Amino acid sequence: MHPTDDDTVVALLRPLDTDPATPSTVDIDRAMRDGRRHRRRRMATRSVAVIAAAGLAVAGSAVAVTALSGPTAAPAPPAGSASATTGPEPSTDPTRPSPITGPEPTPPTRCDRTQLPVPSGHYQTIVGGVDPTGRYVVGRSYASGGIRQLVMWDNGTLRRLPVSGRDPVLADVNSAGTAVGFRVDESEPTPFAYLNGRVEQLAPLGKATAINEAGTIVGSTGNEASKPVRWANADSEPEPLPLPAGYFNGQAIDIDEDGTVIGLLSRDSDFVPYVWFPDGTHRELMRPGNGERARFGMVRGIRNGWVVGSLRSGPKTDREAMRWNVNTNESVALPTFANDGAHAVNAHGWVAGQHSSGKAVLVTPAGIVDLPGFPGVTGFVSAAWVSDDGRTVVGNAMTAPGNYQRPVVWHCT
Repeated sequence: MHPTDDDTVVALLRPLDTDPATPSTVDIDRAMRDGRRHRRRRMATRSVAVIAAAGLAVAGSAVAVTALSGPTAAPAPPAGSASATTGPEPSTDPTRPSPITGPEPTPPTRCDRTQLPVPSGHYQTIVGGVDPTGRYVVGRSYASGGIRQLVMWDNGTLRRLPVSGRDPVLADVNSAGTAVGFRVDESEPTPFAYLNGRVEQLAPLGKATAINEAGTIVGSTGNEASKPVRWANADSEPEPLPLPAGYFNGQAIDIDEDGTVIGLLSRDSDFVPYVWFPDGTHRELMRPGNGERARFGMVRGIRNGWVVGSLRSGPKTDREAMRWNVNTNESVALPTFANDGAHAVNAHGWVAGQHSSGKAVLVTPAGIVDLPGFPGVTGFVSAAWVSDDGRTVVGNAMTAPGNYQRPVVWHCT
């Protein structure tokens, strides 16, 4: 799953073993320079493939829910759908098969909290992403002096990774332990992958935001004028994702196991939620009920076609939590959650995040399951990932004193 902490979201949308006794001595800047030299050699013999496709706008149905139900019948696409300037015509069938099949498990009824270990001397540690099996968790830890250290937990064992600085981000990881992220130096972001103990730079400028089990990475290239891209793997060149007519900037945020990509496009101060399908078609995500494009939106993650995020009617209004299904064109409002509080979704559409009361919750077809925070603390809690069986949730909870966040795992029964 993609990042959920507020600092990471700000960085993302800006312009657009055991804990060792001492910090890592790996020279990340030298590793980045070596990666650039290696990449220039590869670029001499590799051409960049361009994904060209057309857009398709599809309407959804509005439902206010406190418990989540399965997909509804797909409505017909509205007339006058906008399309890109090049690429194939989109499919006439608005429904798509889900990449993950299997019976829906029985929802849990209670969850217990366990804290993940954190680096000694660091005042705050936050989860950024989790692999689909739950083995690997990645995030970053905050030390004094403004230094942020990237970290990984392997089955609960903490490791510091050889990346630190003023603003590094680890956004996601897959079950092979390959993590992706970006580092911002003097407002210039650099995307990278961390695999087999080394750092591989993915482009001169940009952000890597997600990776799936096939090793496909998505994110953006550039800075002020960012473009959504995908990398076939950590050793490949970025491939542009197509933009519809009238759009020039964008970010790819997350990728599903079948290669479906979600992201945001930017135009006229809007952030428009968008989806690119493996067959080359692409379209805007829509507002519930009326078929209008989802202006001022946010998307946070996709799993088995289910997407969570938020919408707002204007640049200064509250963000209403949302769930879409890009395979069936369903879109529903989630009033159970706080503003932009739907943070993670599993293969069955169960959503975890921040309740309107401020506590963390898991919402299933059977109702709301509390994700307990630390005793005596009523501050912010959030969920970054929920397993497909709903038995494990990973996220962050606030502790006292200081109101700092700590990484936690909820085990549910």
